[in-house]
Amino acid sequence: MSRRPIPERDPVSDTVSGSLVQIDGNFLLCIHPSADIPTELVRLSGDITVRYGFPYLGKPHLSVVMGLLALDYGEMLTGDRAFEMLQAQYGRYPRADVIGYRNDGVDEMTVVKNLDMALHLHVLAYPTADATTPIGRAIALIATDDQASWLT
Repeated sequence: MSRRPIPERDPVSDTVSGSLVQIDGNFLLCIHPSADIPTELVRLSGDITVRYGFPYLGKPHLSVVMGLLALDYGEMLTGDRAFEMLQAQYGRYPRADVIGYRNDGVDEMTVVKNLDMALHLHVLAYPTADATTPIGRAIALIATDDQASWLT
């Protein structure tokens, strides 16, 4: 019986052009920031990689950005397919392994039943597409409807 190789991690991400602004410890993602924003509040500007973390059950301040989903029966999914499968059928595979990085950049592997799928995803901003540690978790998006089209 031949085994398929384990696929490379492929976390779901979007690239947006804008700025990540920090005000009183909170991060805001601004698609077209005003020139009036003081430069000391801007933590990141230009192309920003945005990824989505699934919060932990009982530890909602922590989340894992999934790069690979290993189902109970051996199938391994990455990217959009893994993301959609986890959101739609998490109750069907509570022992499936979620492999990725926590929101603090630590390499992580946990099972689906350790995640709180009832909570909103964490929106994490990264400086580059290959970074594993986010600059911060955005709690708000400042953009027009046209500018936020990447959300749909």
